[in-house]
This record gives sequence, structure tokens and C-alpha cells, in this order.
Amino acid sequence: MQKYVQAASPWGDLEEVLRRAATKERTVIMTQINAAWTRPGSLLDLFFESFRSGEGGVARLLEHLVIVTMDPAAYQGCQAVHRHCYFLRTSNGVDYRSEKMFMSKDYLEMMWGRNRFQQTVLELGYNFLFTVSTVHLFFFAVFFFFGS
Repeated sequence: MQKYVQAASPWGDLEEVLRRAATKERTVIMTQINAAWTRPGSLLDLFFESFRSGEGGVARLLEHLVIVTMDPAAYQGCQAVHRHCYFLRTSNGVDYRSEKMFMSKDYLEMMWGRNRFQQTVLELGYNFLFTVSTVHLFFFAVFFFFGS
């Protein structure tokens, strides 16, 4: 039987991205963003700076960070600043580029899509710590500006 090899996606192959970013225990840190978070001078820059200027060697954690992007512009922005980016293509018809009202049909579809994606990561044999960008980026911004 002939085995077919799927061509690499221009948006990042999930298994390859996970393999490159994983610790020896197959663990990654994941966050999910759209294009608004990847513009120059955005909170993503501040997020990275908080790791780079942090104490105790936290900068090394960036090597294990997988940024899941929700649209092509976010993927391109991510690629400009980080090496472990993956574009999550949707099949449910929901446009992830814009804000979704809490508990709306599109919001729930987005959340279930994220859960299915996380299930895929587990099925591939990886562990993950998932950060919610808006909450954690705000935390890092506050910490960066007001310090300890």
C-alpha cells in the first residue's frame, strides 16, 4: 500500500510546531490571539518583554510557547516575532477575526472550537498550559509597568 505524505501547510503544521516547542516531557504553553494582538507595539510585544526582562530565567519559557493564531494576519504578525506559530483554520463558519459577544452563538462556537483544538493537542500526546491572552497579557502589562 502506498503511503501519501501531506504537503506542509504554509500556516504551520501542528505536529511540527508542537514538536519544536515541547519540553522533553512533551509540554507546551499555548495562547490564542487574533490580528489585533500582533500589531507592532501591541500587548504581544509587552508580553514578550515581560518574559525577557523577568527574573529567574523565565525568558527560557518562550521557547515552549505556541501561539495559536485565529486569522492569516495574526499568523503573519506572529511569524514576525516568534518561531512557534500555528494558524487555527476553522470549519464551523465562525469568523474568529472579530470580537464575539459573550454567550452568543458565535462565541459558543468559538469556545467549542478551541476545546476541540485542545483535544487534538492531547490526542497527539502533548500536555499544555493554556493562557487566555486578554487576561494574562493584562497581568503581564500591569506587572511590567508597576513592577514588584
